Amino acid sequence: MLGIPPPPDDPPLPRKPRVIEHRTAPPPQPAPVRPAEMVAPTSVAGQDGQTLSADEAAVIHKIRETQAVVQRLVGTPSSAAPAAPSAANNPIPTSQTAVPPAAPQVDPPLRPALAAAPVAPPNAAHRAASSDPVSRPAEQPVSPAPRPVATPPQAGPVVVPPAVTAQAAPVAPPAPTIVRPVDRIRRICSRFHQVTRQLRKRGEDRATLEVEDQRDVQDLLEILLSVEFDEIRAVEWAPPYLDGARRTDLVVPQEGIVISVRRTRPGAGSKLIAEHIAADARHYMQEPSCNTLFCFVYDPEGRIGNPQTLEREQTQHVKGTQVEVLIEPK
Repeated sequence: MLGIPPPPDDPPLPRKPRVIEHRTAPPPQPAPVRPAEMVAPTSVAGQDGQTLSADEAAVIHKIRETQAVVQRLVGTPSSAAPAAPSAANNPIPTSQTAVPPAAPQVDPPLRPALAAAPVAPPNAAHRAASSDPVSRPAEQPVSPAPRPVATPPQAGPVVVPPAVTAQAAPVAPPAPTIVRPVDRIRRICSRFHQVTRQLRKRGEDRATLEVEDQRDVQDLLEILLSVEFDEIRAVEWAPPYLDGARRTDLVVPQEGIVISVRRTRPGAGSKLIAEHIAADARHYMQEPSCNTLFCFVYDPEGRIGNPQTLEREQTQHVKGTQVEVLIEPK
């Protein structure tokens, strides 16, 4: 391959053109074509005036096309490429008249596919051009290097910290339920009949307490009330329905409760008992120390026909005194 020497510093003096017969180069193609498809001149005059063959001219033409493509891709100034011999320095004579130098060929613009291709580094482009300027392959788009994919960390065995055993706070005992004194007396009187039946079942036929009259009921009830209350007193007064006779009632002084005890007998029905309870209420409502009058009627034979009605009618609040009535058993 022939190399093209760089132009000298001072251009040589123009020589007298010699008439040399040669074939004129075809005119440049008006339509833009790819650089590899451009038609190379059949002959080119060298620097010393010698005529080059068609193959040598084609090689020189390919080299110039390759340098022009590299300059566009790399962006180097056009002055870096070796200057082509001008017509003034190397005139091409004809057989009859001197042919003026041909106009410099303008490289066609790059196709969009070539312009969009990624640009190779300068040193790689120069090496590719210098190694094979004639049969240089078309530029191939450089695919970007694949990005490394981050591998998620593999889950290892889950370590469960030991549970912290919290010391249970001491649980306060529930507050005791406050039961009214009247309700405590009602509970004792509601189980009075069960107590009397249990007394009759003593073993070995032993003697027991027989609840036969009102005095027996009052003595047994006083024993049971002493379990719930610290002090139980007995008071006497003369009611009008006893014709001057006196009767005894139980009093819980701490609570201001008076307990009136009765036992049914033959000839004493619901009407008579209601009259006696009304007379007791009129008497104790005048006593300032009495807040509640609790009337307990023990009816083991069931002489009262409708005990619930009698309880409902006689339970009332009269002039600051609460009257409660309980009949057992029902």
